Order: sequence, then C-alpha cells, then structure tokens
Amino acid sequence: MLDVSTGEFLCAEGTDEYVDKVLMNFSPSEVVVSRSRLKEFAAQNGEKYYTYHLDDWVFTREYAEETLLKHFGTTSLKGFGIHEMDDAVIAAGAALYYLKQNHQEKVGHISALSRIDEDRYVWLDKFTIRNLELVSSPHENARTLVSILAHTISPMGARL
Repeated sequence: MLDVSTGEFLCAEGTDEYVDKVLMNFSPSEVVVSRSRLKEFAAQNGEKYYTYHLDDWVFTREYAEETLLKHFGTTSLKGFGIHEMDDAVIAAGAALYYLKQNHQEKVGHISALSRIDEDRYVWLDKFTIRNLELVSSPHENARTLVSILAHTISPMGARL
C-alpha cells in the first residue's frame, strides 16, 4: 500500500482472507495486478476495486528486489524487515515500478518501507465498521466518527 500524498509505503503478505482485510481497511483507489492473475483477482473481488495490470515479469522477486534496492539506495532489504517476505517484496516492487512509470516526478519523497504485521493491529471487518458508524451512517443527520474528527482545532489535526 502506498499513500502517494504522504509517502507512507507499507507492504504485507498473508492468506487471501488477510489480504482481503488489508484491502478493505485501506480502501485503495487502485490495485496493481499481474496480467496473468487479473481474472483470478476479479473473480475474488468482483468490481470492488479499480485494477491496473502489468506484465508478469514485473512480479518476479529478482526484479522487485532490484527495483527496491535501487530506489532506497541500500544493499539489502533486511533493514526494512521484509527480506524473507517474497510476496511483500514483489508487491512493493511492483507498486514502485507502477509509480515510476505513471508518476515519475512523485516518487523521490518515498524514503522508507514498512511492513504491516497482522498481529500488531486490531482489524475491523466491514460489518463492524458499518455498525460503529465510523465513516458513514444509514441514519439521516447522524454524526460519524470521521465527521467529528474532521472538526479539529488546528489544520494539522484535520489532515491527520
């Protein structure tokens, strides 16, 4: 996952259920998928996400690692804690490749890569998010948590 505006670059790997949780919680505006797995992704997720497909060679460990090492100017991915996470390295490398191809001038500020560990976070499913009315509400004139947080004292608080 990459938030282009903040430069926060996160990666993870896991089961299909875990990947579904990550996608649901981060709600990405676009998902990059290998050309050969596009139909499989569509079968699992329907049209929930806008997808962009790339050639399969972008999704190899060797290419992804080379891309990440070159971008971060390091000799190893060990410092990022992902050196033994093949799928996470491939996903991060493919995301960086995509950004370099489509937003050449906007990748220089990405200076770190972090991993999302499943056991370090509390994950909320879509039913819990809906019932807690965190983002939206089925009731008219209801106040969601996001609407309350949007009214902060400082502009920095609103951006946070």
